[in-house]
Amino acid sequence: MNYYSLFVLFIIILLLIAFFQLLAPILLPLLIIYAIYRLFVPKKRTTYTSFYEQEDDPYEDTTSSNPPKHNAIDVEYTESDVEDDSHDS
Repeated sequence: MNYYSLFVLFIIILLLIAFFQLLAPILLPLLIIYAIYRLFVPKKRTTYTSFYEQEDDPYEDTTSSNPPKHNAIDVEYTESDVEDDSHDS
């Protein structure tokens, strides 16, 4: 490095220090308030599933993998297009 590039680097560092000294009275209280806020409010866990990472069965997570209890009745709900009016008498 020659002297010119060292001088330019020194000027850039001085400008950055001056810039941060001007912003410190504004940013530091906001940063402290945010840090206190994060102590009392937990971060929400959000999970994203990519469309391309899904398995062939889109309803895999909705079906239960638990076996039925002893003497339990196994019922499966299915929808049909035919309306049943037998309950209206």
